[in-house]
Amino acid sequence: MGRLEGDLDAMSLADVVIWLANRSMTGDLVVQRGGVTRRFRTEDGILTRVASNDPREYFGQFLVHFGLLTDDQLRRAFETQGSTNVLLGRILVMIGIVPENQISQTLKVKMSESMLDALRWTRGRFAFDTTAPSETRPEVDVRIPLHEIHTEASLRTDFWASLSRIFPSGSTVLGVNENNIPPLAAETLDGKIIAAARHGCTVDDLLLGLNATDYLIMSRLFGLQQAGTIEARTPSNPSGRSLPPVDLMRGLGDLSDRTLRDADFHGANQLAYAIAQRGYQTAAPKVPAYANRNTEPEPMSRELVPKLTNGSTGEPAAAQSNMTPKERYILARIDGERTVQGIIQISPMQDIEAMRIIKSLEAQGLVQF
Repeated sequence: MGRLEGDLDAMSLADVVIWLANRSMTGDLVVQRGGVTRRFRTEDGILTRVASNDPREYFGQFLVHFGLLTDDQLRRAFETQGSTNVLLGRILVMIGIVPENQISQTLKVKMSESMLDALRWTRGRFAFDTTAPSETRPEVDVRIPLHEIHTEASLRTDFWASLSRIFPSGSTVLGVNENNIPPLAAETLDGKIIAAARHGCTVDDLLLGLNATDYLIMSRLFGLQQAGTIEARTPSNPSGRSLPPVDLMRGLGDLSDRTLRDADFHGANQLAYAIAQRGYQTAAPKVPAYANRNTEPEPMSRELVPKLTNGSTGEPAAAQSNMTPKERYILARIDGERTVQGIIQISPMQDIEAMRIIKSLEAQGLVQF
């Protein structure tokens, strides 16, 4: 058994991948950044399997996103998966919901996007082991040469560079040119992006609220900007800008909430930790009241039901104008029905951090019990 490991700031993942491709290596490549872990199985320099603890990459979400599966069908497939231990794609083919060719095409996109996204990481660790695969469950066969992925990553370099010039940071505010709106269904990804941009959300708000990979979201955002529909705006008083209504952000969060309801709670906890590690922040943010990690939050019953002091809908109070995306994420899920425990379970952060945010919102008079 051979092993190669190191830090991504010393050896880029792109260099690792092309090394594996040129030598037609077989083994498992594990890449970690913060709480996100991705495992790539290669056979003779070909990518054959991908696993990730980030639910934005769950295969079922790709199928729903591309309109191949409904939420109810996905839920039933998960139930079958739990009792058979068969991979989701194979189950969907076996029960005739999605044809195998569409499963294969979507799985190829999912696998490629997972590695392409990891190739952009500049910090983290990698390890490659020339071990035999431990996964023996039946699966849909998909094979992607590592050379193809490496080439695509190089081609995307210009895209990300162009994107950074248009949307220079996660705190860039989005706007809409109402005179150039294409005919779109509200439930499409483009429709959701436009709806959020109408209320002046930031790029970070969009990435946190929509359950899709960064590239899928940003490529559609770029397309809408090139079509003249979406604009990048810099308000004269960024800290004082109005925020998206709570009900809109709650609606954007429904995609990720559904993922967590369909998956087991162990997966939900992994999601919470994974996204929390992404470190969504606005440029030059204030230090939030809950940021002191050296102290535990005051005890709070997880069965309590928090409510918004301004009534759950409508424009947030002026005091919310300088909130971080994480604070807005929590606030958008306080609907007068969910308990503290229910909010924590679906929140993309660790339990203690979510608890601190809720306590902070209460202290600011924005939330009551």
